[in-house]
Amino acid sequence: NLVPSNAYTRQAYAFGGLFELVTISLALARRINDSVHKKNQALKESKIHLSKYQDIYHNSPAGIFTANMDGSIANHNSAFTQIIKLNDYEIDALNIFKSLSKERSDIIKLIEQVEAGRPVAGVPVLCINGKQEEHWLSITLSLQGEDEAKTIEGHITDIHDHMSRQQEKENQNKKRMDSLHLLIAGISHEINTPLGNNLTTLSFIEDIHEELTEHKNESQTVALDNLKTSF
Repeated sequence: NLVPSNAYTRQAYAFGGLFELVTISLALARRINDSVHKKNQALKESKIHLSKYQDIYHNSPAGIFTANMDGSIANHNSAFTQIIKLNDYEIDALNIFKSLSKERSDIIKLIEQVEAGRPVAGVPVLCINGKQEEHWLSITLSLQGEDEAKTIEGHITDIHDHMSRQQEKENQNKKRMDSLHLLIAGISHEINTPLGNNLTTLSFIEDIHEELTEHKNESQTVALDNLKTSF
């Protein structure tokens, strides 16, 4: 009889358990609320980053693409189709071995180079675009994933104007060198012909001199010696 017996003391354990349950529930609710808030915040930031990435991907001046190992293009941005003028292409023609190089072997060599661990960045390749025109591209490739999930990722840029100017410059240099070669050959001919004639004449005169020397007399000795010195 030290503790009064009443409804509260008789149900003290139940009241304590109920208080503990409420307290834990409130703490758990707060933890869940914080987690939900952080998750929503992360999702919001993720959407922002995804939106920025999509803007960069679709508005990039470079043609970005992802292809399977058989060359079929799984994804690409709008710049990709604009650079290689794919408007007239069929869907099944979207293949890096067909669309990105005039010669299929060029792309195969680049992929083998990437697989060997050597970087492929800014390599010029000549392709046939959707209008069946030769067009110069700069291509960068990399491999992503492993084994069966491996993909080819890369981007292309239009360098046709640069390569055209470079080829035009090389052609001009070749024409200048050809012209210089013709000029030198002409000058050589103009010099060689009279020199040859002079040498032939001198050789003929020298033979005559030798004959005269055999039949010279004393009065002719000095004149013939001076003539030989002149020869």
